[in-house]
Amino acid sequence: MTSHQSLDLLAQAHHIERDYVDIWGNRHLISDDTKRALLGAMGVPCEDDSAIKASLRKARQRPFERFAPVVLVIAEGKPIIFPVTVDADQSDRLIWTFTSEHGETIEGEAVIADLAVTGAVGAKTQRSLDLPLRSLPGYHKLALVLDDKDAAEIEIIVTPNRAFLPKCLEQEASLAGLTAPLYGLRSSRNAGIGDFGDLADFAKVVASSGADFIGVNPVHALFPSQPGRISPYAPSSRLFLNGLHIALDRTPELETSAKAKTFFEGADGRARLATLRSSELIDYSAVATFKREVLEPLFEAFLSLPPSSSRRSAFESFRAAAGDPLERHARFEAIAEAMSMSAPSGTDWRVWPSGYRTPTSADVQAFATTHADRVTFYAYLQWLANEQLDGAQRSAVDSGMALGLYLDLAVGVAPDGAEAWSLQDALVSGARLGAPPDDFNPHGQNWGLLPFSPTALREQRYRPFIDLLRCNMRSAGALRIDHVLGLARSFWWPEESSLSGAYIRYPLQDLVGLVALESLRHRCLVVGEDLGTVPQTLRTALDDHGLLGCRLLYFERDEDGGCRPPKDYPRSSIASIGTHDLPTLRGFWDGRDIAWREQLGFYADVEKMLSDRQDREDVKMKLLRCLEAEGLLPQGVDPNEPPMALTEPLVLAFHNFLGLTPALLKAVQLEDAVGAQEQANLPGTVDEYPNWRRRINASIEDLRSDERLVHLIRAVAKPPLP
Repeated sequence: MTSHQSLDLLAQAHHIERDYVDIWGNRHLISDDTKRALLGAMGVPCEDDSAIKASLRKARQRPFERFAPVVLVIAEGKPIIFPVTVDADQSDRLIWTFTSEHGETIEGEAVIADLAVTGAVGAKTQRSLDLPLRSLPGYHKLALVLDDKDAAEIEIIVTPNRAFLPKCLEQEASLAGLTAPLYGLRSSRNAGIGDFGDLADFAKVVASSGADFIGVNPVHALFPSQPGRISPYAPSSRLFLNGLHIALDRTPELETSAKAKTFFEGADGRARLATLRSSELIDYSAVATFKREVLEPLFEAFLSLPPSSSRRSAFESFRAAAGDPLERHARFEAIAEAMSMSAPSGTDWRVWPSGYRTPTSADVQAFATTHADRVTFYAYLQWLANEQLDGAQRSAVDSGMALGLYLDLAVGVAPDGAEAWSLQDALVSGARLGAPPDDFNPHGQNWGLLPFSPTALREQRYRPFIDLLRCNMRSAGALRIDHVLGLARSFWWPEESSLSGAYIRYPLQDLVGLVALESLRHRCLVVGEDLGTVPQTLRTALDDHGLLGCRLLYFERDEDGGCRPPKDYPRSSIASIGTHDLPTLRGFWDGRDIAWREQLGFYADVEKMLSDRQDREDVKMKLLRCLEAEGLLPQGVDPNEPPMALTEPLVLAFHNFLGLTPALLKAVQLEDAVGAQEQANLPGTVDEYPNWRRRINASIEDLRSDERLVHLIRAVAKPPLP
């Protein structure tokens, strides 16, 4: 066997796909250098032929090193079958005890010699154990004892066949809703950035307009000690919330803190608030400074409460229930705060003194003891944020929404953040998530985010993934999983390298089954963002488990390149015009995204820019012909000569078009309802474009009487307006 063949087998054993087909149908073989880099990132020695052979031998022996697997994920109704590894001449009896998550137990035994042989390595034989059990969905335990000496405990996770679907969506029904940038909401009471109080108030406005859900960008924890780190899709941790969204005026301690109340309501405080609220773009640093100056005395007032008070008791209950993950997160924030005082880069845990780089170290424990109040402060912020997010969901549901909040789960985390520090044994620090080249990014995309290790996930009984789902579904009526392709495979780029990337396989059936299980437990509808090159196996798995996909008016094309008629949209989807990464409807019509790319020098030549402008005019004509085919074209509009400016009748017509689709969910983008021209995020930019800083050009108070919002929500609702 050649070195190349051995390396290829080793890469496959560690889930690295040997090739991939790009969006244009071209096949790309993964280079040996990329395989070595990604294997190295996984901690697999492969520096020379000897190391490759040793690692390959270890990979082949790994399934035989353990008496039984640590976890087994089985679909409801399927038999519980798994391998046990014993000595080749083993003939003893195996005693098993199955304990359901509710405590019921079933016992049995099997004769090893009677079990079918499925493999062998050296003196070890693998046999198949088939338990005569059928269990309900849930998390169960199976204890095994062989000859009173070899023992193992397996977690048996039985997953439902389908995820949660509200009864109101059965048969031909659908739900209409709104998506909005939480950070960009304006109000007369916030501190220059949309907060959870705004979300609760706006949910009432949206519900009164006929919406059944309100979708927002990820609200994950960012970097309190680095307020300039603002992308909701590059969070510090997806397990916790962004403290900048805490509504100061809806924190009970404001009534008991004279210091906070004086600052918040004094002349200086009012003047600073007025400046923050009136700015065209969000000044994150100024907002963070103002909020911290109020939150600190609020926390002091909280600590002054008697330990037996209801507020203190509620906090302690929250902290105990959140357990070790919250403790680690709070400790990270306190350490990052202390380190940032000496240098801005001090927030990066990878450059901390060695004793602080591991969350379980003695130095971290000592720090937590001597800085107990700071650790408690960051736990307190999470409690406030969770209280208010829960309150926003209650406000939405109490106002009549069928789903309420439609939250967003980012695909990965920043390598220097709290989740990366806390879960070092589950995340791969030497690789970055991204995507291969496509029409929008001919060089591919490196998102700079850490991926989960598929091997570590299984070794840890999928607990990091399950915790992620639970934290994000707890306050949601629906959850969008960003880049849901990651359940099947993720594109990894080697860290700090000019090498190309490769796809890494993930246990799709296990992961999608866990999503369905937690979806049912939390009564949370799940949407998978499945845009891009999607393997058919993933689409089948999503459909089989009742997870919705995403369909965008901009992207839906028939075989001839024209617009897909509404009847051909899949029912198991959410239909909308665009997303935060695409131009608003007005911006699309004006070619504003093309103008930005030209202005920023994204085009290598004028010809490409002119080609994009002509393509845009062609697409506009095709869109108008679609409206015409459905009888929705506004009077006086000629499909062959699109109007220069987007009119309100045209905006309404496009939303009526969405209303004709059979999609389960249909969403209006708030920016389209208020006629915004600029998009929230321009992919490929960081500081060149004001990503995640734009504020909605209408306040929540104004939107209460804005008929455009009502008309568009009614347009996408079924049946659509005539």
